[in-house]
Amino acid sequence: MNMHHPSGRGGFGIYIGISLLLWAMPLTLYGQDSVVSLDWDDNAEADFNHYNIYRSATSGGPYQKINTAPVTISDYEDTGLVLGTTYYYVVTAVDATGNESPYSTEVAHTTAEETPPSFDDAQAAPALAREGTAVTLTFTASESLAANPTVTVNGQAASFQSQSDTAYTYQYTVSASEAEGPADIVITGTSAGGVEGTASVTGVFQVDRTAPGAAMTAPTGSTSQTVVTVAATGQDPESNGYASGVAAIEVFWNRNGGAYTSLGRFESDTVNTSFDAQATGGAGTYGFYAVASDRAGNTSPPPDAPQVSVTIDNTPPLFLGVAAEPRRAKGGMEVTVRLTASEALSELTVLIHDSPTSQTDLQDLLYTFVYPVDAADPDGDAPIIVYGRDREGNASTTTVTAQLTIDNTAPAVPGAIQATAGENQVTLSWEAAMEADFDQYEVSRGSAAGGPFTSVSPAGLAETTFTDTGLENGQTYYYVLRAVDTLGNTSADSASVAATPVDMTPPAAPTNLRVVPAAE
Repeated sequence: MNMHHPSGRGGFGIYIGISLLLWAMPLTLYGQDSVVSLDWDDNAEADFNHYNIYRSATSGGPYQKINTAPVTISDYEDTGLVLGTTYYYVVTAVDATGNESPYSTEVAHTTAEETPPSFDDAQAAPALAREGTAVTLTFTASESLAANPTVTVNGQAASFQSQSDTAYTYQYTVSASEAEGPADIVITGTSAGGVEGTASVTGVFQVDRTAPGAAMTAPTGSTSQTVVTVAATGQDPESNGYASGVAAIEVFWNRNGGAYTSLGRFESDTVNTSFDAQATGGAGTYGFYAVASDRAGNTSPPPDAPQVSVTIDNTPPLFLGVAAEPRRAKGGMEVTVRLTASEALSELTVLIHDSPTSQTDLQDLLYTFVYPVDAADPDGDAPIIVYGRDREGNASTTTVTAQLTIDNTAPAVPGAIQATAGENQVTLSWEAAMEADFDQYEVSRGSAAGGPFTSVSPAGLAETTFTDTGLENGQTYYYVLRAVDTLGNTSADSASVAATPVDMTPPAAPTNLRVVPAAE
């Protein structure tokens, strides 16, 4: 008996375990993918010549002989079968004269469906990609393939790079039209037996083509502080439900519209840092903007204009052209003070003799203040103190002298007053006033020594004599004298003097004077 076992035909044989009688000899069948191996006991007849093998697609026939030449051994291998199909076999023995035995008992075998190839261990580097990134894809096939598999990423072909046994390497470059989010990889390959296998892999790398943004905050307007805080926040909006996230923010600055300089790159999605203007040029207008980079390497473009601007001004204001009008004043008068500020102010105070003034007007940067002079203000040059603060908080103080003189002192009472009576008049005389700011005298008359007195002198009387005319002879008149300076300060009344006009007109000369003859 000649027994052949599947192990002698490769590692994939299947022992079906059916024993059929062919003249009391068993027929055994072995299946292997698209191959079926038959085995049976040897015939013992002396005139035995060969065997014929028959096959049918249905049980019980009809059968068709499949051997093209006589089979002289007790086994046979049927090849080229269709996978997943059931075949039915019988064997006959033929002697030397051509006599053929009846069919052996039928055996059947269904060829196994071939398992399609699978693709495992898919990996990508880098695992996060932006437009233009070359991504290396690697995977392993479960068996040898008839040809290099086809690989697509988001519907676009990847290019073959290399193969080592069943390990494959492909490369794919992310395009401008790529869908964002997890990439869909499809691997399709055909086994050596012609069976096609497909694997869909999602998530081994992500596509992010959208650049993030960055919002900035910083002091705006103007400030006197040379160190300012600059803050920025990255924003990575989702596209197709995916965003890789902000990885870094870079802040740029310029001064007075010049070229931009990087303040620093910060590996975070938020920035809060200090900027020292004093160390980078001092006062001026500084512009800031920020760009953000996501984890895929996309970077937001710089804006056309700074996102925030701040003016650093640590120069105190100046007060120019401080002037008072009038420049000499006494109590009861109003003095107008005008000045021009070098810049816009948030606060301005003008003091005279440490007393406040009142602002009455502002035209552009020209300020007007009014000060009511008090009779108690000390005489002499009055200091004008100007204190101001600009909008950035810079303050300065200016003191101006020789612009305003206060004179609350009246001239001395005129002395050595004499009154000389004349006909219908009284002539007064006195010593001259010695004050440099003397302006005029006032002569007042009354009918009694204690007054009341009424001014009788003309305005602007500067001479040291005055004749009061039109008086009544024989009537006593009383006079007081006051000195007045150029501001109107008036001395007290002098001691009164009195005079009585007298008739100083002689009678008319006698008329018709003649000599009268002696009495005869």
